Amino acid sequence: AYAEAVTHFDKVLEADPRHAQAEYYRAVAREQLGQRDGAIAGYERALVLDPNLVDAAVNLGAVYLLEDPDGGVKAQPAKAIAVLSKAAAKVDDDPGVHENRAFAYRLTKDYDKASKHYDKAIALGGDSRTRFALGDMLVEATRCNPAAKHLMKAAEGSRNDFPTLVTIADLLGRCRAYADCVKTLDSAIKLKPGEPQWYVRRGLCHHGLEDEKKARADFQTALDKDQSFAAAHYYLGMSWRAANKSFNAKKSFEQAAKLDKGGPIGDKASQALRDMKKR
Repeated sequence: AYAEAVTHFDKVLEADPRHAQAEYYRAVAREQLGQRDGAIAGYERALVLDPNLVDAAVNLGAVYLLEDPDGGVKAQPAKAIAVLSKAAAKVDDDPGVHENRAFAYRLTKDYDKASKHYDKAIALGGDSRTRFALGDMLVEATRCNPAAKHLMKAAEGSRNDFPTLVTIADLLGRCRAYADCVKTLDSAIKLKPGEPQWYVRRGLCHHGLEDEKKARADFQTALDKDQSFAAAHYYLGMSWRAANKSFNAKKSFEQAAKLDKGGPIGDKASQALRDMKKR
């Protein structure tokens, strides 16, 4: 369909070379076909013909921000900022313009300007994806307090989106926002209660809150679902050790070492057993 669209708009532009919309839609089709250079040239030409064509500016900025390491394509945030700044000077109430500008500034590590444009995009109607992008960037910038606030708002708008919820929980854990991590994983586990790894992840957040009873309950639930889950045995052992229950900790570490012999969890469990012998 996209190849046919390119052919169609070729004919339109033969008849009217200054048809900005046709240039724009041909660029869209070329972008969908993976023709990056042709798409860039088309969006640029569309903007020359009609500088007020905001969709062309947004799409061009997005193309400049794409990376394909395997194909040797690097993001060009400076070019994206330039084209999107021109668009914003004409139309400052388009959330897409601000969101793409925010991402471009993020790539340059200018987190203050990026935050400003994410905030503007949210004020103009940005959804939970925008909140997530802002929260994710703030974690990268080690600004954990505002990050947690935005990530929790993103979680509220992603109640049925399991992958997003567990990603948010991971980011909250990195920020040591353990109570929010638990709350987010509560929602995720309701969607997929049969997957043991998320009980382990929630258990680690309980551990961060120093609630070892709930942590052990989660590690045990993970094991009830999969007795061969080495990580659950290891972290259960860590919890028992924190509670000074050496016998239980030893049993858990032994199981983890056996199940993941030579692997990262197995090595940690073996080290934990050696440390216990030194005491």
